[in-house]
Amino acid sequence: MMAGEFAGRLRQRISVEQRVGGRDALGSAAGAWQLLATVWAAIEPDRSGDPSAADRVTSWPRYVVTLRRRDDLDLDCRVQWQGGVYRLCAIERDPALPDRMTLRVEQMA
Repeated sequence: MMAGEFAGRLRQRISVEQRVGGRDALGSAAGAWQLLATVWAAIEPDRSGDPSAADRVTSWPRYVVTLRRRDDLDLDCRVQWQGGVYRLCAIERDPALPDRMTLRVEQMA
């Protein structure tokens, strides 16, 4: 895929947030979410795998999010898109396509 084709696919605006803070005295999460970046992305349904796998009774919507490569994302981040909040399930960086990265996300309850 050429660079122009890639840029033309980035039509959705998403916010990436990172967890800041730590734990309270009892060990529960006490931090807050801080905006890391607002970026353009290509989003499509994740059709890989079986949604009923791993003994799931229900399945939340899952998507594949492609965006320009960033080195500051990890699995502790989350994505906001069209009013929904999505946790990162996987981050894929293909050495053959160094200008982009793929996130696999699942809607949070």
